[in-house]
Amino acid sequence: MTTKGATTIPVNGEAVVPVVPAGPSRQCKRKMRKVCCCLSMLLALNLLLTMHISHDLCKVMHLFIDEDVIVMPGGEQSFCNDFCVDLCINDAADSGFRCEVVSCLNNCNVHFGNEPVAMAPLYYDRGVLPPLTEQVPPVAINYVDTPRMPVEGIAFFVAQCDNIGEYSVSYDGGDTFSQLANSTDWFTDTELEIENVTPDTIIRAVCKDTGVVGGFIATVVYRPIDGTCDDEVAYSTGPDMLFEIIDSSDGEVSPIVYTPKDNTNAWGSSTSEMIDDGASWVWNSNIKNEMTFQFDFGKLAGNGEKSDLPVGL
Repeated sequence: MTTKGATTIPVNGEAVVPVVPAGPSRQCKRKMRKVCCCLSMLLALNLLLTMHISHDLCKVMHLFIDEDVIVMPGGEQSFCNDFCVDLCINDAADSGFRCEVVSCLNNCNVHFGNEPVAMAPLYYDRGVLPPLTEQVPPVAINYVDTPRMPVEGIAFFVAQCDNIGEYSVSYDGGDTFSQLANSTDWFTDTELEIENVTPDTIIRAVCKDTGVVGGFIATVVYRPIDGTCDDEVAYSTGPDMLFEIIDSSDGEVSPIVYTPKDNTNAWGSSTSEMIDDGASWVWNSNIKNEMTFQFDFGKLAGNGEKSDLPVGL
């Protein structure tokens, strides 16, 4: 019989010490193995996911490089415009580097698979403001001497604005206007055909200059509803124009600079062929401003004031 806690003495006479397990328990080891397995699995999944994302990113990057994808407002055309203006105009003033803007635009558009620009504008050195051609106050128009209009007709309107244009028409004497078109480059014309023209019809053009030189040029061709080409009458911007300058953001509507359609200064020979040869580019002598022009068919009825128009013309 042995006593609890007593030391057992074997036959050979040596004391036996009870064995105490060392380290963590088996249950703790099992939990650690599970945790390690889970972490390894998560790391493996994360590696696979990273490899998949990297592969997709490489495909997207190759798409941008191989296909010449341009991500910017306005797309490839806007990129070509900005690139060629910076390269051939803005940088030329500082570095002396020269290049043809139109040639740059054509090559850039063709590179992206687009059509080249329709016209070939003759640019001047935009670092120097061109000399003023003529600066005179607007001429007061005697509307009594202008051709009288029938009650209804058709009008063709064509204009160019340096730089940003917005074109609208009113059929209620100017109470409300509906925008018909806009433009963002000066060497492309805007053409509008306006039907059912009456004395209450008004064409309005808002032209904004973004720097160097501003300008607006336009022609309105009017034809009676039952008339032929022989009955057409053209009205264009110029010193004796029937177009009115009704507003300017800088508050200056006089004096006005008139530059002939074909000139060697600002716009060269790049004005649309649809615009009358006797037309002139019109602006005040300021830049980075906005001017509003309008053509009021009601004032062609023989009276300067709309309120005095007869019911039938």
